[in-house]
Amino acid sequence: MFERNIKAIRLPDLAVGPDPTSSLAQLAEFGRLLVSFLTRPEIVRTASVMAACADENPRLAAAFYAAGPGTMLKKVAGFLKSLAKRGVLSIDDPEFAAEQLIVSWLGLSQLRQNLGVAGPPSADAIARRVRYATDTMLRAWSSASLAGGKAGAAQRRRGMPRDAITK
Repeated sequence: MFERNIKAIRLPDLAVGPDPTSSLAQLAEFGRLLVSFLTRPEIVRTASVMAACADENPRLAAAFYAAGPGTMLKKVAGFLKSLAKRGVLSIDDPEFAAEQLIVSWLGLSQLRQNLGVAGPPSADAIARRVRYATDTMLRAWSSASLAGGKAGAAQRRRGMPRDAITK
């Protein structure tokens, strides 16, 4: 079951394009495809079984994480790091930012499915959620800050309130 599900995921590579707009659209499409895959009933069941058996099979659980969630996290983190190097985004920790973005894409969809209180989200609901989460995170990470330039972005990263930045 584990091997079959790993082979079933077909996500495009994330490569920063020549312009930020196409790169960011590619990120949103990647997110849409990822959430569509991760909320398929058979994938939700597999993840649930893996979590339930992790204590008994720690090597299999580690392999599952590395091949699935770990690989996706690395792809998104590498993509965000590339955008940060180009000055499109202001991110100090691309891996943590990628984790935040992926969790925002998924929301509580998998938990609701595991609890049996909901089925998989519709394609339209997934597209809306991913676009909203992506847009929200990108605004937060934008190198063009409300206060203007990198100084404002650096102040926000240090946790200064927005009104302190604009004063």
